[in-house]
Amino acid sequence: MLIAIMGNTFSRVTEVSEQSKLREMSAMISENEFVIDRAKVFKNSKFIVVAKVEKAGQGDGEQTRGQLTNIMKSYFHNEITEMRKENKQINELTKEELIASIKSLETKLVDQQGIYIS
Repeated sequence: MLIAIMGNTFSRVTEVSEQSKLREMSAMISENEFVIDRAKVFKNSKFIVVAKVEKAGQGDGEQTRGQLTNIMKSYFHNEITEMRKENKQINELTKEELIASIKSLETKLVDQQGIYIS
């Protein structure tokens, strides 16, 4: 019974500790808000992301490694897809410019031939 009471007390203290920490962070942000120009700093941002470092527990190594691998695969897949799109656009532009240059040269050649024939 004593162990259960102590465990319950510990979980309440831990919960209150996390709440207190977040309350203190919010108070510090609120107190020091005048230091930064929020409109300038977050001009191009839609969201403010808060990242928190967590330690992997024992036995979670494979799961964490798998999650990291999936994240990396997804990221690189998206980057490669984006690069392919950009490459295709560049190829199309280059092709259009090349065709325009050839047409211009053909026109000049026809004009030159017309001058020599006359």
